Amino acid sequence: MRWFGRMRKAGRRLLFPGEAPTETYAAFRTLLRSDNACLEALAELEEMHSGEVEADWAAVVSLCRRARRRAEETARALSALSEEDGRRALELAVRLGEAAEARGRIVVSEPDGPHVLSLAEAAGRPELAGGKASNLGLAAGAGAPTPPGFAVTTAAWRFFVEKNGLRPKLDALLAGIRLSDPVSLREACAAMRGLVLEGVVPDQLAESILRAVKEPAAFGGAGLAVRSSALAEDGEVSFAGQYDSRLNQAPEDVLDAYRFVLASKYRPRAVSYRIRRGLADEETPMAVLVMPMVEAAWAGVAYSRETVGACGGGSAACGLYVSPGLGRTLVEGAFTPMRFCLSRTFPPEMLAEHVDPGETPPSRDALAGIMEAAMFMETLFKQPQDVEWAVDGNGRLFILQTRPFREEREDDEPERPDFSGRPILLEDGCRISGGLASGVVRRVDAVLDADAVPEGAVLCVPALSPSLSKVAHLAGAVVAGVGSRAGHFASIARELRLPVVVVGEGGLGALEEGRAVTVDASSGVVYDGAVQCPALAENASVAPPTPAGGRLGAMLPLLSRLTLLDPASPDFSLEKAESLHDVVRYAHEAAVRAMFNLAQPTAGGGRGAKKLKSGLPAPMYALDLGGGLEKSAAKRREITPEDIASAPMRAVWGGLAAAKARWDPNMPHMDWEGFDRISAGVFAGTPKELAGLALLADGYAHVFFRFGYHFAVVDSVCGPNVKDNHISFRFKGGGGSLEQRRRRLALAAGVLGRGAFEVRTVGDMLEATAAKCSERDSREKLALLGALLAHTRLMDMVLPPDADIEALAAGFPESLEVPDATT
Repeated sequence: MRWFGRMRKAGRRLLFPGEAPTETYAAFRTLLRSDNACLEALAELEEMHSGEVEADWAAVVSLCRRARRRAEETARALSALSEEDGRRALELAVRLGEAAEARGRIVVSEPDGPHVLSLAEAAGRPELAGGKASNLGLAAGAGAPTPPGFAVTTAAWRFFVEKNGLRPKLDALLAGIRLSDPVSLREACAAMRGLVLEGVVPDQLAESILRAVKEPAAFGGAGLAVRSSALAEDGEVSFAGQYDSRLNQAPEDVLDAYRFVLASKYRPRAVSYRIRRGLADEETPMAVLVMPMVEAAWAGVAYSRETVGACGGGSAACGLYVSPGLGRTLVEGAFTPMRFCLSRTFPPEMLAEHVDPGETPPSRDALAGIMEAAMFMETLFKQPQDVEWAVDGNGRLFILQTRPFREEREDDEPERPDFSGRPILLEDGCRISGGLASGVVRRVDAVLDADAVPEGAVLCVPALSPSLSKVAHLAGAVVAGVGSRAGHFASIARELRLPVVVVGEGGLGALEEGRAVTVDASSGVVYDGAVQCPALAENASVAPPTPAGGRLGAMLPLLSRLTLLDPASPDFSLEKAESLHDVVRYAHEAAVRAMFNLAQPTAGGGRGAKKLKSGLPAPMYALDLGGGLEKSAAKRREITPEDIASAPMRAVWGGLAAAKARWDPNMPHMDWEGFDRISAGVFAGTPKELAGLALLADGYAHVFFRFGYHFAVVDSVCGPNVKDNHISFRFKGGGGSLEQRRRRLALAAGVLGRGAFEVRTVGDMLEATAAKCSERDSREKLALLGALLAHTRLMDMVLPPDADIEALAAGFPESLEVPDATT
C-alpha cells in the first residue's frame, strides 16, 4: 500500500522518537502490507468470477500467484512474531497455493505434433489443424468439392512462440487487459501484434511451409488464400470474422502472410470475443489454412437448415446468400446480398427470392447444386451447417468452409407483447437475429469503443461490420442499413441472442438519436416508444458456463472462501483453515495478539496494551509506541479518551464519539440496541480477541476496529509537516451477503468521495486515501472516518435493496466538530 512508503518517508521520529524501531514492529508492518496485498488480489479474483470485471485468463493466473506470494510473505512475517504459528501458516499457504494453481492449470494437448499437415491429414484433428482446416479435410475426404491445401498447425504456432520467447511477454500484456478500458485494450493488442509481426519464422518451420507451397499438384503457382484456423474456431463458438485472412498472396510472400494471420489473434475484437467466451489464450492456439485462390464468379454462404421464416419461407428451408465475385464483402456485412430460400427436397423448390433490380442471379441449377452441397455437409456433420462456397467461371463449385449453424428455434422466442395501436417506424426489415428489445437509439457512423455505447442502447449502424462484436454485449438491439444473415456479425449476434434487423439504407432516417424504440427483429418491425413487457427482460439469455469460469470457480474455495470468521471461536485455528484468505486472516489475528503482548504490563501498569474505557460500543486497546499517550497514563492499565496524545487517534475517536450512532434516532433501518442484544455480546464484551487495537505514537496512529465479522484499519500521520501527512483507510467483511456488503460500501464510498478522499472498491473491500493535507484538514478527514464507522458498522445487515444510496451519502454530516489535537 502507498501508506507504507509515506510512513517510511515520515521517518522513525514519528513512530519511535528517541528510540530505534523494534524488529517485532517492523515484522508487523510487513505483515500488514502483505496481508492487504493478498486481500486485494483475492477481491479482484472474486470480481472476475462474478463477471463484474472482464479480464484475460492470464490476469487470473497472475492474481493467483500474487495472492499466494503475498500470503506466504504474511506467514513469514508472522514467524517473527510467533515462530510456530508462522511456520505452520507458511506450510499451509504453500500447499493451498499449489493446489489452487493445479486446479486452474490449462492442459495443452499435442504440443509437439507436426508443423504442416495436408488437408487429408488435417481431417478430424482440430487440436492440431484448427476447426476450419479439420472440417474442410473431413469434407474433402467425404468427396465434397474442396480446393487442395494444407494446414500450418497449432504445434507450429507454439514453436513460433517458443523460439521467439513470446509467451512471457504476451502473458504480461494479457494480464493487464480489462475489457472495460478500451484504450488499454487497444494498446495491449497493438503491442502483442507487434511482437508477433517482429518474430522470425524458425528455419525448420519456414522450410516446411515453403516446401508445401511449391507442391505443383496443389498450387501450380496460383495465388494463395492464407486463412485463420484457430483451435475453437468454427466450433461451439464461431469466432466469426474475428481473425484476418490474406488473399491473392504470391507464394514467395507466404511467410509474411502467415505471420500476419498469427498476429490477427490479438486484434482487439478477437481478444474481447475470446475473453467473453471464457477461453484462455493458450486454449486458442492459431493454426493457418493455406489454399489456392478460387477465381470466383459467384460466392456466398448457405445455411443448410435456415430458421423458419428467416428468408421468407414458411417452413424449414435452405437459405442461400449470394454475391458476384469474391464473397468477402458479404461476410463482412458491407452490403445486402441476393437471398434465396429453397425447400429441403430433391429437386428443391424455390420458396422465396430477393433480387434487386439490375442484378443477375445464378441459374436455378447452380443454386440447386449449392443447396445439395449444403445438405451433404449437414448429413456428414450430423447437424445444420453454415457453408461458405464459391463458383468459378467454369461453373465448378468449391466448398471453402463449413461449421455448425446456430439455428434459431421458435420455442426460443419470448412471449410476444400486444403491439396493437403502437406506431410503426419501420417494417419489412430483414431478420438477422431474432428477438425483442426496447431501448434508446444511438446512431453511429463507425464502430464505437465500449465506453461510448450506453448499456441497452439500440445501435443504428450503416452496416453489420464484424467489429460490432466489441460492443455487442452492451447493445440491446442493432438496426442496420445493409448486411445479411450470412455475415460474420450475424453469426455472433445469434450466439448472443442479440436482436438484429436490416431495414435498408433509406430506413435509418426514421430512427432519431435518443428516441425510445422497440425492435421486433423476428418480424422485422421497429415500433415507436419503449414497450414494457416481461418478455423483453426474458429475451436476454443467462451467460452459459465457460471454461475460464469453471476453472476459477474450482480455484476460489482454496483462495478466497473465508471460513475462519470468529476469532473467539475454538475453531479459529490453522487446522480449520481452508483457503489463503483463512491463512492471512489467522495470521492477522495472531499478529494482533502478539502486538498486545509486545510489552507485558508490570504490576503498576507498565507500557503494555491498555484498555480504553469510554461510553462507546467499540472495545479498544491502545499500545503506546512513544508519545501516543499522555505521560500521566504511563502507570495505568486503563485509560480514557482524554489520555490520548496522538493527534490522528484523537481525531478518529472524536468523530466516532461525535456521531453517537448507537442512539441516533435519525439513522434509518437500524435498531442498534436490538441488534446488539442478538449479536452474541460482540459489542458488550471486552476480551482482547474481540477488541480493536490502536498503535499510537506522537503524530501517528495505526488503528484496527473490529465490529463483528468485519474490520476496518486506519493508518495516519497527522502533524504540522504537510508533505508527511497521509491517511489510509481499509474496510472489509461483514455478516451480510455479498450484495448487502456492497451496498454498504457504495454508501461509504459516496461519503468519502464527498470528503475528498480517493476511493477504490474491489469486491467487498474499500480503500480510501488522502495525502499531503494540512493538519486541520487531516483531522477533519479522520473525524469523518470515525463518524462513518459509527454510522455504518452493522448496516450491511439491514440496508435494504431499495435504499437510496446517493441520498444517504449526500445527507451524511459533511462537517464535524474536530477535537483540538493539541489540548
